[in-house]
Amino acid sequence: MLRRAAPSGLIALASLVLVGCGGEALGDDGPPGTIELGELSDPFAPDPTVSATSVVPSTVVPSTAAASTTAPSSAPPTTVDPDAPIGRLAVGNRVLVIGDSILAAISDRYGDELCDQLVPAGWSVEVDAESGRSAEFGLEVLDDRLAAGWDAAVVMLGNNYRDSAVQFDEQMAEILDRLGSRPIVLLTVTEFETSRAEVNYVLEGLAASRSNVWLGPWRTVSAGNDALLGGDGLHLSTAGRAALAGLVAEGLGAAPAGSVGSCLDSDYEDDSQGPPTIYVPEPDDPYVPPVDDDEDGPPQPPPPATTTTVPTATTTTAPRSGTDPPPAPPTDPPAATDPPAVTAPPSVPGT
Repeated sequence: MLRRAAPSGLIALASLVLVGCGGEALGDDGPPGTIELGELSDPFAPDPTVSATSVVPSTVVPSTAAASTTAPSSAPPTTVDPDAPIGRLAVGNRVLVIGDSILAAISDRYGDELCDQLVPAGWSVEVDAESGRSAEFGLEVLDDRLAAGWDAAVVMLGNNYRDSAVQFDEQMAEILDRLGSRPIVLLTVTEFETSRAEVNYVLEGLAASRSNVWLGPWRTVSAGNDALLGGDGLHLSTAGRAALAGLVAEGLGAAPAGSVGSCLDSDYEDDSQGPPTIYVPEPDDPYVPPVDDDEDGPPQPPPPATTTTVPTATTTTAPRSGTDPPPAPPTDPPAATDPPAVTAPPSVPGT
């Protein structure tokens, strides 16, 4: 009982003290000129007419707007418009084209669609592309031709993928690094095999990290479009050659004002690893298969087939066993003559 009475007394005493203090603060005996606390105006206090819920959005809206400008999007995070021609960054009109059989098919030694598209736009074009080449071929071309001076580049490699994404990424990154700040059209490849998805993944990543690279979506253009491709699902038909050349022209745009275009010669014309294009004649096809430029004119048809007489089993050319003597060389049969006269042997003396 005593332990419970003590807190009750303390509570009562505390109540009396608070009442006394309150009465003194609000009474009329305070010093002259004293203003009650409720009458002061706080310059930093919120407007009492604005509710708490209406104040919060006003302080959040600016940050929300700023966040929306930096939200990630599906477009490559580059500093240039991905839809604008990258060639506008060039200071000259010389463009180096590096590739395999797919770009070789639109070079001047086959359909010539690339020069047909780019030369009127003011570009001077050299196509260094050969069939069966992989990414390391691009490094070989740069070793040989980069010093010739180029203002832009077009690169399409990866159709002959070696199934090593790490190696392909390293080689392609080196190619782009060596091309430096030149504007580059980097073309994706047709995914005629599932492994080519790895190629395009690498190419997309490389393009996204470089503001001077325009990623040409040949993968998307050719996907499921049988009219652009041959029976192997990779090499180009007549329509495919025109479409690929048009895509490159879209990426480059026009050369600097006043440029005069030309189609330059190339030392890279080895297509011994396979034909760079699949030719299917069409009624209105302007493409003419290449002919031999030798002085003797175009290749002649092969001579008609000849037949040989098979020797009979009685001839000396019949197979022999390992113990038989070698056959005598064939000779003409002796001319028919009368048999020699038979004479009696001379007699022997004493018989």
